[in-house]
Amino acid sequence: MNKINYKNFFKVIMLNAAYYIWIIFTLAFVTLLYDYKTAIIEFILAAVILVGYLRMRTARKDDIANHINTLSGAGKFKTGDTLTDFQMPVVMLDSDGTVIWCNNLFNKMVGHRHVTNLPLRDFIPEFSMGLFDGESPKLSCDIKHEDKYYHVFGNITKSASLSEGYIVSLYWNDCTEYEEIKRRYEQEKTAIVTVIVDNYEDVMQDTPGADKPKLTAAIEEAIGAFGRENNATIRRYEKDRYIMCVQKQYVDKMIESNFAVLDTVREIAEGNKMAPTLSIGVGIGSDTLAGNELLSQSALDMALGRGGDQAVIKDDGGYHFHGGKTQETEKRTRVKARVIALAIRELISNADSIIIMGHRNADIDFLGAALGLYRSIVNCGKQARILLESYNETVQRMLDKLGPDYGDVFIRKSYSDEIINRHTLVFVVDTHKYSLVENENLVSISEKIVIIDHHRRSTDFIDNAIVTYHEPYASSASELVTEIIQYMDTDPDLHPLEAESLYAGIYMDTKNFTLKTGVRTFEAVSYLRRAGVNTTEVKKLFSLDYDKVIKKMAIMENATIHEKSFLISTCVKNDDDMLTIVAQASDDLLGITGIRCAFVICDMGDYISISGRSYGDINVQLILEKLGGGGHLTMAGAQIKGKTADEVYDELVAAIDEYRENL
Repeated sequence: MNKINYKNFFKVIMLNAAYYIWIIFTLAFVTLLYDYKTAIIEFILAAVILVGYLRMRTARKDDIANHINTLSGAGKFKTGDTLTDFQMPVVMLDSDGTVIWCNNLFNKMVGHRHVTNLPLRDFIPEFSMGLFDGESPKLSCDIKHEDKYYHVFGNITKSASLSEGYIVSLYWNDCTEYEEIKRRYEQEKTAIVTVIVDNYEDVMQDTPGADKPKLTAAIEEAIGAFGRENNATIRRYEKDRYIMCVQKQYVDKMIESNFAVLDTVREIAEGNKMAPTLSIGVGIGSDTLAGNELLSQSALDMALGRGGDQAVIKDDGGYHFHGGKTQETEKRTRVKARVIALAIRELISNADSIIIMGHRNADIDFLGAALGLYRSIVNCGKQARILLESYNETVQRMLDKLGPDYGDVFIRKSYSDEIINRHTLVFVVDTHKYSLVENENLVSISEKIVIIDHHRRSTDFIDNAIVTYHEPYASSASELVTEIIQYMDTDPDLHPLEAESLYAGIYMDTKNFTLKTGVRTFEAVSYLRRAGVNTTEVKKLFSLDYDKVIKKMAIMENATIHEKSFLISTCVKNDDDMLTIVAQASDDLLGITGIRCAFVICDMGDYISISGRSYGDINVQLILEKLGGGGHLTMAGAQIKGKTADEVYDELVAAIDEYRENL
């Protein structure tokens, strides 16, 4: 136990004697009427305390005066003159924040009020002794009081008279003018804004000739009004692209309106059958305009990679997203697919070794796309390996059907580490996120990376790919690969089981061709049917045995309704293929009347998994991105470590409520 400091204890009694010394004298006078001997003892005790109090008070004043003299120049001036008339507010505090002394300017700063022996927080609520490190001899912090900004600095000095043993001296430097200049500097920084009409060609193609000039004028007027209301300079440098220079304070205004121009353009109706949409990239935070232009282009690429019809801001803090609540528009032209196919064919021809890799816990969409690429690579006279470390039950069923003929095709992670080198051509399929790939070493080592993905772009994308085919409008990676292989070889010669895998990938990601399907989706499916796909066999791949059906029904039974149209269910892993059961449960929950969105939270042991589904009017990707996940507008997921299922449930509800507020 710590020893009692009797010296400090006595000091405390002396310093606080003023509060009860008169009580003792009063009691002594009352006692005198009944017992004069006892009264004499009480008078003696009161006198001792009074003498001690007066001595301590005198010592305290002398200590403060000496302290002021020390700060004023070692006593060369009359006591207190220098600090009293100091051209900056000064205050001295006890260790608990009580004012001991202040100069005239500080007294004026707090409104000419009596402050001595009172807590400073009574006059400046923003102040706290916790702002300083009590162990440090020097103090510094910034405080805003009323409409002024102060930089507060000072020091701690040992004191022999105070109970805690030190005095805190604080100087209040008024830096309001500096803060105002700083604020104006920040607000007047120049941002670069790039605007593109996502579907310009398709919209114009569907618009009657007589209405095209009116439609073009309406789009230009909407974008022009957007620039004028934000005091921006704006120029069109292509028929569907615009660039703006605007001050940061107007970027803040754009954010407050949630980039209302997105809605304005989408509602334009001048004979067009298809609604035009915009993608906006904002770059700010660089020291140069050229730097902000690069940030703006990067933000625009992110907006396009997430399906368009949204604004993305890129600054020192990363990406910030606004909009993106509508379904992606399918691109009708296949020019890009043909160009990508030719580029991939050339890379394959020059490659010494090739590895195809997907995301962890691979699904049938990855397997189908990987097998499609494998066949095209073999047709080019090269050999390829498919990295398959972790996968679900549907993939296992397909592997069983493929049999030993493909035994040398699939490799494990350990073997891929042995054969990888910087010249190896690495295909990353069905993901673009560095944190999700099966083997991060392949991405880090190889200098030749090709990305083929359909998920909405996230901030964790692989940025060192030499070819990126990223189309969020597509239903699946299998759809994209099916188009590519048709341009890579006039006679792809797909094996029926390879075509079946591609078909199964599209079947899974479209939920039996009910979501995210377009003309190109069905054209890809038609090609695969001609290649010999047995649709009945595909359906069998996704069948569940009786026990799994019971587990799925239990998940559905455990669901609760949030805000009338959101269903949330929780469960615990009780099957090796739990992720498939969870995904199917979330699909089935969405089929309930009146439900717009469904989520299933599953405790997998090492992490918490979330599966989200919607029909498209709710963007589950935006909701689950707040929890570190991603995916599509209609289908998304997340894997969260270090938290309980209850904590994740609360965070999910908060993310849903935040999303609803911004609708």
